[in-house]
Amino acid sequence: MKPFSPAAAPACAAAIFAALLSACTTQTTSDHAAAAPAPAARKQPATQRVTPATVSERIPKGPDRRVLKLSNGFTVILQQNKTAPVVAARIYVKAGSLTEQQYMGAGISHVVEHLVAGATSGKRGEEENTLLLEQIGNDSDAYTTNDHTCYFITTTAEKWPVALDLLVDWTTDADFTPAQFAREYQVVQRELEMDEAQADQTFYTHTASTRYLENPAGLPVIGFKPAFQKLTYEDAKAYYKEMYVPDNMIISIAGDIDLDDAQQRILKEVANIPRKKVPAIALPPEPQVMVPRVRVSHADVKEARVMWAFPTTSLFNDDLYATDVLANALGGGESSILVQKLRDQLGLVVQISCDNDTPRYASGTLEIAAILAPDQIPDAQKALLATLHDVAANGISPDSLQRAKAAARASMIFGDQTAEQQAIRNALDYLATGNIDFTQDYVHHLENVTADQVKAVAAKYLRPDHLLTTALLPLNAKDPLAVTATAAAQTQPASAIQRTVLPNGLTLLISRNPAAPVVSFQLYTLGGLLAETKDDNGVGAAMMALMTRSTQSRSHEQIADFLDLTGTTLSAQSGSNSFALSMQCLKEHAPDAFQLFTDIALHPKFTDDELNRIRSELLASIDEATEDWFGEAMKFTREAYYANSPYRLMPDGDLAYVTRMKAADAQTHYDHFFRDPQHTVLAISGDIDPAAASQWAQAFAAIPQQSVSLDKTSTPAPPHRVTRPTDKQSATIMFAFGPGSVVNSPDRYALTLLQTYLGGYQSASGAILFDTLRGKGLVYVVQASNIPGEDTGMFLIAALGQPQNTSQIIATIQQIIADTKAGKFSDQALAIAKDQAITGQRLSNQTIADKNAARALDELLGLGYQEEDRFAQNINNVTRADLLRVANQYLANPTIVITTPEAK
Repeated sequence: MKPFSPAAAPACAAAIFAALLSACTTQTTSDHAAAAPAPAARKQPATQRVTPATVSERIPKGPDRRVLKLSNGFTVILQQNKTAPVVAARIYVKAGSLTEQQYMGAGISHVVEHLVAGATSGKRGEEENTLLLEQIGNDSDAYTTNDHTCYFITTTAEKWPVALDLLVDWTTDADFTPAQFAREYQVVQRELEMDEAQADQTFYTHTASTRYLENPAGLPVIGFKPAFQKLTYEDAKAYYKEMYVPDNMIISIAGDIDLDDAQQRILKEVANIPRKKVPAIALPPEPQVMVPRVRVSHADVKEARVMWAFPTTSLFNDDLYATDVLANALGGGESSILVQKLRDQLGLVVQISCDNDTPRYASGTLEIAAILAPDQIPDAQKALLATLHDVAANGISPDSLQRAKAAARASMIFGDQTAEQQAIRNALDYLATGNIDFTQDYVHHLENVTADQVKAVAAKYLRPDHLLTTALLPLNAKDPLAVTATAAAQTQPASAIQRTVLPNGLTLLISRNPAAPVVSFQLYTLGGLLAETKDDNGVGAAMMALMTRSTQSRSHEQIADFLDLTGTTLSAQSGSNSFALSMQCLKEHAPDAFQLFTDIALHPKFTDDELNRIRSELLASIDEATEDWFGEAMKFTREAYYANSPYRLMPDGDLAYVTRMKAADAQTHYDHFFRDPQHTVLAISGDIDPAAASQWAQAFAAIPQQSVSLDKTSTPAPPHRVTRPTDKQSATIMFAFGPGSVVNSPDRYALTLLQTYLGGYQSASGAILFDTLRGKGLVYVVQASNIPGEDTGMFLIAALGQPQNTSQIIATIQQIIADTKAGKFSDQALAIAKDQAITGQRLSNQTIADKNAARALDELLGLGYQEEDRFAQNINNVTRADLLRVANQYLANPTIVITTPEAK
């Protein structure tokens, strides 16, 4: 069930690149007092008299929410959330690949999205829009799906009226020019080419087209290249005027707002926008699946991807709830039926999951997705069908039923904390069902599902004669399916942070934060790659994975049962500088959850049986780490930049070592490096009693002190250029400048500002690298990142573009660096970078778990748990001279790493 999520893989996911780099960047939260510029007055057309909009219907949803229908057709959804001084503003337009009518398959909704975001209008030009956006933090983006396009800005509470003004202006008064159309046409052309080279995008497109033969949900949102290339400027203008009308729009605002004030501001903003005719869209009916369908293709992947799917019910059918419980029981967690059977018992798959995808515009699909070796597909499919037959005949256990209900409730609470999450949920629930409480009502319905109902829907929908199979195989792999293809409310303030050092040296951070009924536990220990060599690279990742599997007193099944029955989440990882163990639970489960957390941290059990069960997952993670363009280029860059450093290695590990390692290796690593209280931080935060939490933590005082030796030495290699071949169609260019900074360098704020000026903070849009290179049509994505190290780090600039443009990309980056070092940037650009960094940092740590993790890591790395509180002031204290100094000190003599298919 996904009414509250985008209905399809969205086009224009510009934030993906930022997410890839975020793991390399230390981030904290901040505040900024700079006032936003006042929005300009909206011009009323001289030839048209318009009756000012009023509220025609007001639906209160408690003291903190309301839904408004305006007389000119807009729907407005408001939610107050005082947890943080942040406001999320979003406008949803019912225009997507399903609504393109005569342009069906051309991706015109996506093209118009490019033109509308930041568009020239009767009020402002593009440059003024960009300046306003940068002044309010530049946390903005847009995306297009099957049934809607969304434009959004998240900013601070004092600046949200500017965000509203920009969004309304773009979506109701855009006046893009032929030149702008020609520019964005080239950008979308590049995106189409990039999507064609992305294996996962290809797989998604094929699964959709296998499922929907008549409904346009089977078409890619971005369109097909031949149809796209026929679009004209006039087509885009006509489509915008037809689809971007008030009755087709939802304005969703959530965050630190006053509801009455927000209502009046929106009424004033849209007062003179007239009501217009809404286009009538009729979708062709999707015929019932009568025989199995199979689609097989090949791409540059290490393991096969397979989707086994069954048509199910609509979003409004009473079978929805039992079908969702069925999907969760089959593949919703570590103790789910398919995970236990196909992965853990039979070893046929590396990963497997199940979801019931139920959009508003078509009947849904129960989707079973797996990653596995190509030659295992026939046996896996046979075992899958046998397991599904058993479920249809005998139903599921009471425990599975309870787990599904717990997971749904936990997901609703965990996904409803930030202003942005609330704005999204409210709008998408309303868009799908006309009810912003749909998600909440859905969970209540789920509580009433019985085991008999689940058994009934399994028998009804899991029919082998309706099986839809989509497979994506490695290049040159034989088709294992060829033989079967023809057959087949405002909260209380949080408490101050209590910092305590236990007798053994472990640092304890405890804070009460009742913003949501959630509790977060975070344990960070200095280690990661610093505790590894090339001879045991990957032992840390294996150790952390094994720790969550079993303890001296709990089996893997018992741990999985507790997590699934309570909706608790657990994760563990070994990174560049640390080991991290994280748990999030609902407040009522906190005492029991912390007992499990303690048991995992202090009494893990390392056995060869458990290692062998997860070895294929560990090996797959190593492959996947370099499967995408960034991971592949980053591996080469680490090796080229560092002459002597543990940072030459990849955190996921080395295939040869992980293939042969024993559980005893993980035990030794745990004893020597993880049990290091003097370099460990335990942070507990959420809706808790701090005194009780302090008592829970006393168990960690029993860890004995020891002398741990970590390799913190990092020596950069002499600057040089490396070109490596790749099977990917694009070229990656990485500039690694060094020696870079240490983690606690006093230059870190100036370097953060330099990173933001060059490549953005959370979004690259508006930064000098992005605007210059993307403006010339040279790159798909480009960003800068300061990556500090315990001894020395690197300052990284990474770009992805077409191979034939490599030399021009390098020359352009070099010119931008030279101009920056020469001081060719304005005071206004410096001020905008500060706004972006401060706003981006504030937005990065909104949930209880995010805040808790940031404090723990900052404390571990020697920055202090109050680093995020000092961030804004320290960023504002950076001067022009500081920025110029660090640019000249750190941006010199880079190692340049290029991956390109032309190197073969």
